[in-house]
Formats: sequence, C-alpha cells, structure tokens
Amino acid sequence: SRSTASALLNQIRTEGARGLYRGFSVVLIGVVPGNMCYFGGYEAGKSLVNTWEQGRGRWHNSDLVLRGVKGDLITGAVAQLVGGLAFNPMDVIKERMQAQRL
Repeated sequence: SRSTASALLNQIRTEGARGLYRGFSVVLIGVVPGNMCYFGGYEAGKSLVNTWEQGRGRWHNSDLVLRGVKGDLITGAVAQLVGGLAFNPMDVIKERMQAQRL
C-alpha cells in the first residue's frame, strides 16, 4: 500500500519539485473567475435578504428581514450556486487536461 508520503517522494524523484505544480496554471484559470463569481453571488445573496416592504412592492435597504442564521444561509447558498455554475465547467476541463498528461 502506498502512502501519501511515498507518493510525494516518488513524484519528486521522477519529475522533481516542479512536477508537484504540474497543471497549476490550469487551476488558476478556473479558480480566479470561479472566486470572482462566488463573491459576486455573495453580494447578490446579501441583496436578496433585504426587506420587502409590505404592501408597497419595493425593496427597502435599511433593515434585514432575515437576520442571523437564515440570512447567512440564503446568502451562502446564492454565493455557492453562482460560484458553482461558473466554476464547475472550468473544473471539469482542468481535471481532463491534468488527466491527459498522466
């Protein structure tokens, strides 16, 4: 059975320390836009938890209806959804590109 340490040492022996970072540029290509979308989704999620003024049909920015855990869950869910929609296709491409080099 191979351990993580033996796999690490084998990688360094066969390809050198640079081999540990093979495919890193592909990771950056996916992570940077994915994180940008995630934080954009976070801001959108914060907007969603703003108060809907009853009967007036407009958003009111001064108070939050969903304070605490509920608001945080909605904000996090929107951020993860938006980030995931952007990041998942890039992650699939990254993994395929890395697997082709094996």
